[in-house]
Amino acid sequence: MRSFVLFPHPQRREAHEVATALVKSAVAAGLQPVLPKELAAPFKDTRGVEFRSGDDIAGGCDFTVAVGGDGTLLYAFQQLPDLPMVGVHAGELGFLTPVQPHEVDALVEAAVADRLEFQDLAVLEVRHGDEVLLALNDAVIAKGDEGRAPKLRLWIDGVEFVTMLADAIVLATPTGSTGYTFSARGPVVSQRLAALVVTPVAPHTLWDRPLVLGPTSRVQVELVSNRAGVLLVDGTRSASLPAGEAVDICVSERVARLATWGEIDAITRLRRLTEPARDYDV
Repeated sequence: MRSFVLFPHPQRREAHEVATALVKSAVAAGLQPVLPKELAAPFKDTRGVEFRSGDDIAGGCDFTVAVGGDGTLLYAFQQLPDLPMVGVHAGELGFLTPVQPHEVDALVEAAVADRLEFQDLAVLEVRHGDEVLLALNDAVIAKGDEGRAPKLRLWIDGVEFVTMLADAIVLATPTGSTGYTFSARGPVVSQRLAALVVTPVAPHTLWDRPLVLGPTSRVQVELVSNRAGVLLVDGTRSASLPAGEAVDICVSERVARLATWGEIDAITRLRRLTEPARDYDV
């Protein structure tokens, strides 16, 4: 029996309704849905669901399904980065969640028939001390709780490039170029590329240009003042950065695998960023 790990947005009613419909369709078709125990409460009486915790969540599973917005899929990636991912749209922004709620039965049919198709996406490797994290969207070095902009020194391929005061610096994949990087006036980069996008946020310097680096480049960001900062990875994981510490970022040899679906192409999705601002809830 094929099985998948389900990550529904824990607070959106629409996500719960779509996830419930998906579970019923999957069970009827002979698929085994698996839910992390921390997300189990709304589904405790749902027939056919298996609840797991810890390192056992992914055992024997073929893929993950995130039901929500892009943030939900990024959370799923952070939990299980080695499994292929399917994004079901039940939020506002949907660059990474192409499956629409009315298409869950078709999704189940494709999974049963082994007709799901996936694309490889570039992932960043983020080293902080002894810890190595992966980022599908971005890694952000930002000012800490005291709210004062840190002094950041940027090294590229071992060469000192610039030292500046800035609210943050965003290091993004092409997938993440439509996120925080876009808000900071960075470039939108095709997901078909393997690249590292470097964008300063509110820098107190004449240099405020984003950079698009190749897949072999390595970037180091060092906190050189006595002001602490914070490291944010995909908006879901964080770590404090005491003054004097550094973070190393490069394009990983690993990739994320995301399901392709439907007739809507990347440019059509990109047009959403030209629409008037809405109260996005991802």
